[in-house]
Amino acid sequence: MRAAVFLDRDGVLNEVRVEAGVPHPPRTTADLEIVSDAPTATRRLSEAGYVLVIITNQPDVARGDADRAEVEELNEAVRTTLGIDHVYCGWHDGSACSCRKPRPGMLLTSAADLDLDLAASWVIGDRWVDIGAGVAAGTRTILIERDYSWDPSGGIAPSEDLVPTAKVATIVEAVTLILRTPERQSS
Repeated sequence: MRAAVFLDRDGVLNEVRVEAGVPHPPRTTADLEIVSDAPTATRRLSEAGYVLVIITNQPDVARGDADRAEVEELNEAVRTTLGIDHVYCGWHDGSACSCRKPRPGMLLTSAADLDLDLAASWVIGDRWVDIGAGVAAGTRTILIERDYSWDPSGGIAPSEDLVPTAKVATIVEAVTLILRTPERQSS
């Protein structure tokens, strides 16, 4: 089994547009702006042997506010630009979907598909739902803290006992922490 780093897309790998405190993803590849440190960060993780997996919820597709083909094009642009190995994308807006973060469905599915060791893996996200999914799946978690990180999402608020393994300001800080942390033994 291999260790992975699961990366949220919007706000971690690409810039978001924040309006009234709410982050919004790019609509098209023309709007896509990769976070300046992301290429260095993903290259360092890849060179260290981690499998890189984007885990992103895109509920705007289910709501009819975004076109699925354009979102898939965005996912592919981020994947190829940053050398990401795989993308798992949740399209549903419904709270019952197992792939909607903070549920761990995308992590569990990718772990089964790709033979990944979740206990040796990490999640890097900018919102509490990313951390919640990682904790539920048994990974270590790093929050790139933003003004909106702990705001309710999908109509739910984070539990008071939800704590990431670490909080940082940038993706480079997250990668440095990961690369300095001794690996857990696979079970």
